[in-house]
Amino acid sequence: EAMKLQLTLVEHKVDAEAVRKLSIERFATIVGEEVEGTITRITNYGAYMDIGCEAEAWLHSTELPKPKGAPKRMILDDLIVGRPMKVRIVEVDIFSNRIKVTGRSKDDVEKKR
Repeated sequence: EAMKLQLTLVEHKVDAEAVRKLSIERFATIVGEEVEGTITRITNYGAYMDIGCEAEAWLHSTELPKPKGAPKRMILDDLIVGRPMKVRIVEVDIFSNRIKVTGRSKDDVEKKR
């Protein structure tokens, strides 16, 4: 019997989402700036967000925004995965690969909780 050579074409997909992610070092230069993020997952203590960085940003439940005209601050039950949200970068820890963000306005941060 003749030997047969069988080939399989495997398509390599480049994750466009991963390519557009910026390094955490880039975000360390814009601490205090407001960015647009998307909620990726919600935990008992806060939410993780995609802000365009290689590392997810952490939004603690005490840092949720107070919507304009609303008497109270948002709660975790108000958050929806996939929802866009403006946040401000509070802290970037390059060595731990962590980013902390807040939804609170600069004026609101000065007030007591």
